[in-house]
Amino acid sequence: MEMQSATDARSGRPVRRPEDDVAAISAAIRELAAVNASLSMKDVAAARASLATVREILIPLVIRRASR
Repeated sequence: MEMQSATDARSGRPVRRPEDDVAAISAAIRELAAVNASLSMKDVAAARASLATVREILIPLVIRRASR
């Protein structure tokens, strides 16, 4: 999965993310896969729990990025 937008790729500027950010994004993607699996099994409670985990991971990440 690319961590660089098409615009950034065209500009030639490398996008470097701290390892902690990359780990958090990877964890959020895994949780989104869990949401999909839960929904396919019609386990709404598990899907909601996984979505809550995704929020707990991504919201602090976005807030940190905005303050930089």
